[in-house]
Amino acid sequence: MKLDDFLVDIFYFFHNSSKRLTDFKEFQQFTEVEEEKILKHCPTRWLSLEKVGNRTLSQLPALKSYFASHEDIEKPGKVKSINKRLHDPLTELLLLFMKFILPIINNFNTIFQADESKIGSLLPEMDRLLRKLLVKFVQMKYVKATNDLKAGFPGQ
Repeated sequence: MKLDDFLVDIFYFFHNSSKRLTDFKEFQQFTEVEEEKILKHCPTRWLSLEKVGNRTLSQLPALKSYFASHEDIEKPGKVKSINKRLHDPLTELLLLFMKFILPIINNFNTIFQADESKIGSLLPEMDRLLRKLLVKFVQMKYVKATNDLKAGFPGQ
């Protein structure tokens, strides 16, 4: 299951169920997690992924506890599949990586969501984006020493 589908499944599990929401609030209190709503990720509005991912990450202890103790945990269906995904260590790792990387990518994307054309600033903004990403994984001195980041790519 893709992460964005998983986030949507969590939202719809609680959507329009006041009993589930009330029960979940008890788990938020028990796990000492701030009582916040579960947000809906809209796949066509993919900038929402950062906000929804961060909220899910902050609610992870309460969500894990809630789904692990749900009465339908043994039955095939949404509860079981959501619980399995919540307890998969890769889920938390992916949410943490998204929290780390999405602000940079979303900032780049919002630059180009204007009414006027931004084609003239595309190349310098892409260079800036690449440098921002590189310094997360490569020592700064190597990034600064490279004038042309395209030089190492095939066809350049």
